[in-house]
Amino acid sequence: MQPPKQTPLTEPWSQACEAFRSQLGVSLVDGFFKSASISNFQEGLLELQVPSALHQSRIAGHEDLILRHFQAEQLSFIVLDQDLRQRRSPMPKQTILSSVNQSAARALAQAPGAAVSNPLPQAPTLRPNYNFEHFVVGPCNQMAHAAANAVADHPAISFNPLFLHGNTGVGKTHLIQAIAHHLHKKQPELKILFLSCEQFTNHYIEAIRGGNIDAFRERYRSADVLIVDDIHKLSNKEKTQEEFFNTFNALHLAQKQVVLTSDDRPEEIEGLQAQLISRFSWGLVSEIDTPGTETRQAILQRKAEEKGIHIKPDVLSFMADLGANSVRELEGRLTKVQMHAVIERRPIDLALARIALRDDLRRTNRPIRMEDIIQVITEHYKVPLSDLQSKGRKASLMLPRQICMFLSRHMTSMSLVEIGHYFGGRDHSTVSNALKKINKRRQIETEFAQLLSDFDRLIRLI
Repeated sequence: MQPPKQTPLTEPWSQACEAFRSQLGVSLVDGFFKSASISNFQEGLLELQVPSALHQSRIAGHEDLILRHFQAEQLSFIVLDQDLRQRRSPMPKQTILSSVNQSAARALAQAPGAAVSNPLPQAPTLRPNYNFEHFVVGPCNQMAHAAANAVADHPAISFNPLFLHGNTGVGKTHLIQAIAHHLHKKQPELKILFLSCEQFTNHYIEAIRGGNIDAFRERYRSADVLIVDDIHKLSNKEKTQEEFFNTFNALHLAQKQVVLTSDDRPEEIEGLQAQLISRFSWGLVSEIDTPGTETRQAILQRKAEEKGIHIKPDVLSFMADLGANSVRELEGRLTKVQMHAVIERRPIDLALARIALRDDLRRTNRPIRMEDIIQVITEHYKVPLSDLQSKGRKASLMLPRQICMFLSRHMTSMSLVEIGHYFGGRDHSTVSNALKKINKRRQIETEFAQLLSDFDRLIRLI
């Protein structure tokens, strides 16, 4: 493989690679990062040239670390082994721009000054089973489900905007795709735009680069329904926030529906402009919580039916009692049981489920107490509990306090409010911010992730 061509941007990337080695490991950096090079860096966009899609995938997994190092807003790639060698390839997320097809999206970015004609309305590219019929309703999501149905029946009348928030994997994307499915079926003439926040950002950057911002604005502001997933990723993207603010205003003034999802409430999104916080709260802000035991069992039953798997109620009850923070976790549990049944060529019963889920069972045999977490963390950091519960904001106190909050949320059934109350009467938004900070650091720092894993193991040994 040829080494990257030397440019004025070679040295900054080389220095970054050296810094990344201590956090990501020598093999990853030397095997993938060093084969990349910076091809462009301006207006907050960092563009990397990589030799293959595999390199893109491995490097893209550490986007936050790279953006933080270069103080950039957005990361995109030029992948040399693709057919269109000079086509810029921003990192995709799980969905694509729907009622605007791919050729139109490319034209939007590549044809300066040329307006793209509206394509005929078409069914959004969505998961077929992400509809209202396949959504399991329970106390954790009842309000959000009712609101989504109301919007689907009467867009721009019931709740505008509709803002759904909750942890990853609790069903936010399912609900907003259900809205899109329902609207397209009942009102096929509507122009529905369904995309991720990251895609909106990428389209905006490409439109600026191609001198085609007017066509970009026409495309988004002429929508009848705009649905954006993971809007919290507007965090600290000042120019993109301003563009989305103007897009939102144009749509709302024209009485068009806006639907948004986020991991956090509007006021909890770090680096989000006050004007957007206000706009996002105009309609209905509804939380989707983690599912309770009965809802978990109903979800497992529905997923088993979708897969054509017959599972007795006692097995479903056992699987649900193990707890879960998300629907995805339940799906993973079901897959484990199914695979064991296939491999061992036996029907699914309680004995097989116990074997397949022995790791889950081991983790849930004894409920974790807050006292267990406090014991491990205070011993490690040599700080008394009274200091963690105080109003002190020294760095030596904030990190162990935030770790305690993170572990409490993931290892106990305590709510954000209960955790905040335990730590000196702090509000739930303070706890939420602590969780985000620890989770972000865990994702980009291997050693820190290992430390959290060690804490988890020690706590379970008490």
